[in-house]
Amino acid sequence: MRGELDQAMELFACMRKKGIQPDAIVFNSLLDGCAKKQMPVLCEQVIQDMVDAGVTPSNYSASILIKLYGRCRDLDAAFRVINEMPQKYGFRPNAAVYTCLMTTCITNGRMDLALDLRRRMLQEGTKLDEKTYSTLIRGALRGNNVEQCVSLIHSALDQGGSRFVDEELVQSTLVLIQRRRLWDERGQELLDRLRDEGVRVYFPASQQPQHHQHHQQQHNMAANCPERGFLGGCQPDARSQQRRFPQQPKAAAY
Repeated sequence: MRGELDQAMELFACMRKKGIQPDAIVFNSLLDGCAKKQMPVLCEQVIQDMVDAGVTPSNYSASILIKLYGRCRDLDAAFRVINEMPQKYGFRPNAAVYTCLMTTCITNGRMDLALDLRRRMLQEGTKLDEKTYSTLIRGALRGNNVEQCVSLIHSALDQGGSRFVDEELVQSTLVLIQRRRLWDERGQELLDRLRDEGVRVYFPASQQPQHHQHHQQQHNMAANCPERGFLGGCQPDARSQQRRFPQQPKAAAY
């Protein structure tokens, strides 16, 4: 990786030497390479070179810097990016930038700051998307926080319906509710709404009603049966009968 970055920097210097104007793609590629190597000073120099070349940093540039400071565990610097760069360079932070900063907060153990960013997005009129909600729900699951999970899922359904929720994360939330023994208080209501919204979910095993368990057992038996009979019953074929009840040898005739 370092060799590739060195080659990119040499190519960049060669372009400048020949009077070739690098564009936003070139600058952001250099920025990304420096960020992956956790080189904040060089990243700041790339941003300055962008400005000097008349190329305006963008939301994409901001996302790269936020990832950099997240890897460096420097939350203050990550928040400076979203607080200062948009105003300085004249762009409005989009959902991708906010989601990137949320991920940085969660990775560094600050779920509270990630939730504050969600409130800030709503206040600023920035629309949350499926990835934003998935990031927050995943963070709430990481902290085993049932209330946060349930609240975020309801908010996602309010805003975008089933397309805004990740079925795997929703199922993990239902399992967490069951494990925390909060099914009657939180689980059943959430499950009913998810099904009303068309989200494909199933009961956690210990919460399945008796009739559901019985139906599932019949379904499993039918699925494993070599021949299905009427109403899902099994009728063993002749070979299986022979294996279970081998014929008695006939008496010899004298």
